[in-house]
Parts: sequence; structure tokens; C-alpha cells
Amino acid sequence: MADRNACQLGKLLTALDDPRYDIFLHIDAKSRLGKTFRPECYVHQAGIQLIPPMKVYWGGYSQVECELALLRAATDSEHSYYHLISGLDLPLHSADDVISFFRRHRGTEYVSVEENESLGTLSAEAYNRVAWRYPLQNSIFGGRSLFHIRSCRAVQRLLRVDRIRERHMPLAKGPNWFSITDAFARYVLSESQTIRHMFKSALCPDELFMQTILINSPFAARSCDLKGYQNTRLIDWKRGGPYTFLQSDAEELANSPALFARKFDEVIDSRIIDEVIASDKRH
Repeated sequence: MADRNACQLGKLLTALDDPRYDIFLHIDAKSRLGKTFRPECYVHQAGIQLIPPMKVYWGGYSQVECELALLRAATDSEHSYYHLISGLDLPLHSADDVISFFRRHRGTEYVSVEENESLGTLSAEAYNRVAWRYPLQNSIFGGRSLFHIRSCRAVQRLLRVDRIRERHMPLAKGPNWFSITDAFARYVLSESQTIRHMFKSALCPDELFMQTILINSPFAARSCDLKGYQNTRLIDWKRGGPYTFLQSDAEELANSPALFARKFDEVIDSRIIDEVIASDKRH
């Protein structure tokens, strides 16, 4: 999923250009990137398919729709694993290392579940993202607008609205980036109607739907959260939301066992992007 930084996206695609990979790329319809970017200039060995562009809004259900569209395209042909990354991510290891890791852990679902209602750890904040309706969340006025969020909550609190009071499916929450098996990917797609019913009016549903489907599925026992690495991903939430890695972080990135890292931004520091891609551990 990409929406900016053409040069950086090209470097990411080059890093992923391996005959054992198939790349499914979505470029936000709101982005000028889609008018000029040519992925075939960077991908010569991997398979690559562009997904029809849609307008994706932070905090909106459009993010869920985009992720499901990517999974539908990818499951048209069977793959062992599906990895959701953004255009601001980078692999920290070679394709050999990534493929070897998932072969060793075949059948494991890497979906981080930070909060789980069935275990009594779901926060009121996470619950209220789904219990109340956010009619403008799928627009530029929605997910990032505190006025919209607070107004929705104030009115619905007075009216005692609770969209999920009588549901029978516990909620869960965590980061939206994942690595999942073919079997679970197809299960998620089979639950598309349930996902739409529960999350279409929710706030930031991309951090809820995959986790919720997982803990209520036969695949729950196969999930694994690598402590500290966001399901094989190095993401630093202590220094930012998330933190953007700099060249001063090169040693940390080089020594990380995580397979992917986010995030990087060529506008802030392009040198670390080149250093990660050129590092010896990728060859």
C-alpha cells in the first residue's frame, strides 16, 4: 500500500525483486504517484500486479477494503504466505532469509493481538471505536479530526448507543501489518460480510478486523506474536507514531532479527534507505 515517495517506492520494489515473490501493489487514488509511477522499471524477476486504485483514508473503512482487495488479488493463485507492508517499509533480510523463516514456521499466523476482549484486556477506547458510529471516518474530515470523533462520541454517549452490545464475537486490536497463511487469508475473505457489518462505521477498523476474525476463528491457536517485533516487524512506537528511522539507527536495523521495518521516509533521511538495501545481510 503506497501513496507517496516515488524514488523510495522504486527502491522497495527493487529490494523485493526476486523470482520467488509476487508483488501486489496498490497506489492510493488520491496520490499523484499513480499518474507517473511505473513499477515495471524496478521489477524484472518477481511477478507484479497493480490493484485498481481506490481512495484510502487514514482511520477509515477504506483501509480495510484495500487490504481485502489485495488479499483477493493475491489468493487468485495460491501462495504460502501473504505479507502486508506499506510503501514506507523495507525488508531487513534477503529473500532467502525471509522464505527460510516462514518455511520453518509454516502454518503460523503472524497477526499481533495487543488487546483481546475475551481475555479481559480490551480497552474502552478500542471498544468505543466499534460501538459508536463515525459517519465521516472514510473521508478527509474523519479519522484525523478530533472534532468529528469527539462530536460523535458525545452525542452517542447521551443516546446510549452501542452497536455491538448484543453481538457474540469478542473484539481484539493490534497493528494492521501482518504475515498470514493462504488458509487464513481465504478464511478472512470468506468473512467479508461479517467484517463489513461490524466495521464499516468503526474508527480505525484496520487495527481491529484482522485481530477480531483471528481470535474467533479455528486459526486462533496458530497465531504468534514475536515479542518486541510486531509480528516479524521492527516498529518503534516509543520515539514516534511510529518513529521514522534515521542513519543513526543503522546499527539497530542491521542487528535486528525482524524481517521488515517501518517506517522510512526519503524526505527525512534517504541515506538510511540506501544503507539498509545495500547491507551485506541482504546478499
